[in-house]
Amino acid sequence: MIKIESPVGNIIMFDEIAIELIKMMGKNPTLPGALLTKDMGLALRTLQKSLQINSNSRADLCETNSLRAKDDDLIQVSLEMRAKPLIEIMEKAIAAECDIIWRHGN
Repeated sequence: MIKIESPVGNIIMFDEIAIELIKMMGKNPTLPGALLTKDMGLALRTLQKSLQINSNSRADLCETNSLRAKDDDLIQVSLEMRAKPLIEIMEKAIAAECDIIWRHGN
């Protein structure tokens, strides 16, 4: 698990998802790592653009990141959905002018 921390909020993500999202921001996923306030806007725009490209390229893959519900219905958990908490923290961090760090969670 990777913990993403900021004065405006904290989240914990599975390693592979967090690392992929950090890379999609254009940042090095080395742990621990940080995203400075001055770089936040560009990183957010880069992440959002990467997610859009990812969404378009995976549109035909129905089984990607899915779980089986008790009624055997397919529930999609897209990378875009998994990125929402990170995007929210980034937007709040921009408004509050604070940094974000990531590290192994305990």
